[in-house]
Amino acid sequence: MADRRTFADAFNYLLYDGRQTIDPDALRPLDTTITGIPFGADGVDTPVQRFRDELKYLTLMEDGSAVYLLLGIENQSDVNYAMPVKDMVYDALQYAAQVEKTARTHRERQKAAGQTAHQTTTEETGAAGQTARQMTIKETGVNRQSAHQTTAEETETAGQTIRQMTIEETGVNRQSARRATAEETGAAGQSVFQTLTGDAKKNRVSSGEYLTGFYKSDRLVPVITLVVFFSAEPWDGPRSIHDMFSVDDPRILSFVPDYRINLIAPGEMSDEELGKFATNLREVLLFIKHSKDKDRLHALVSENHRFRSVEGTAAKVIRTITGSELKFSDEGEEESDMCKALEDMRNDALAEGRTLGIAEGRTLGRAEGRAEGKAEGRTLGKAESILELLTYLPGMISESLRASILGERDSDTLSNYLRLAATSSSVEEFSSQLS
Repeated sequence: MADRRTFADAFNYLLYDGRQTIDPDALRPLDTTITGIPFGADGVDTPVQRFRDELKYLTLMEDGSAVYLLLGIENQSDVNYAMPVKDMVYDALQYAAQVEKTARTHRERQKAAGQTAHQTTTEETGAAGQTARQMTIKETGVNRQSAHQTTAEETETAGQTIRQMTIEETGVNRQSARRATAEETGAAGQSVFQTLTGDAKKNRVSSGEYLTGFYKSDRLVPVITLVVFFSAEPWDGPRSIHDMFSVDDPRILSFVPDYRINLIAPGEMSDEELGKFATNLREVLLFIKHSKDKDRLHALVSENHRFRSVEGTAAKVIRTITGSELKFSDEGEEESDMCKALEDMRNDALAEGRTLGIAEGRTLGRAEGRAEGKAEGRTLGKAESILELLTYLPGMISESLRASILGERDSDTLSNYLRLAATSSSVEEFSSQLS
């Protein structure tokens, strides 16, 4: 199910009744390890880790809007009688991880904004101070130069007057510079304060948002988990949390949130439903569904042309899950002919059955011959060999047919029966040739 085409096919069936809505190229694989940190009773955080089978992120356009989903698949070859709880824990951990990631993003943004504001205040204050100092130096220098330009012929009184003017003007300029520094520095600080205050008002968070790190406007990405049951048997386990309770009082259960599983179980689905799949997942599920009915399986594979070009991976899945001894002409080929593989398996079984039946017939004949006579022993051995061969053919051996074969005492007739059993393709064909 890791293949994106197969993965998309499964969810197109679940969500869109088989319509090819999800593009496999829109699926992005994610780490299947989920780690959550629920709060312990003693206040100590205890990490919990789980491993999903498959998890992918989907971006989908619906009605001109983007839809984001997290899709997970759990593969089951046996019924898990705690499956609703298992899926619920997986999904809850995924939601918890989203909340934690969102909160971490908010904290990082707040930290970055604080650092930027502090740097802005420092830079603007420094610039204002530097400007004021430059003004003081320039104005003082001008005044001193003006004082020195006074002619030497001026009287001592005039010189004293000039010195007093220099001192007074320098003091005034210095006082003006200090006032300018204070005013510009205050203005810079006020500007930064107003900026920060405006941002705080604009992005104001409540105490609840601050404590949890998850804001009122934040949203989660939905998580959908699908269970694929690779078995011909029906799913006889619980399908929801409510199914697992011993309480059946509707009034009580109405206060307990239910959690149901999404399930694909081929043993419970019609061939028409399975036909809604677009990839070789269809052939895999069809083969599994009919794997216990040899006649139906043989007809299905023979009549359905899609089984003549099954992808190599899908063919191996069929062989592994059903435990069949399917043999493919070339294990390295990208596609396999399931019809030929099934026919080869059937022919191998018939050949093995013939060899086994003849050997057992001889053995039984010798054993019975010692007890009841060689002639009768050989007759019984042949009859048993015929029945053994028939068990390898499609169809049911009726009680009347079994009685007829075991009741036959003519050695030549039984030899003829044995040849017919070895060459017939079904029990029905064998029976028709006896009449």
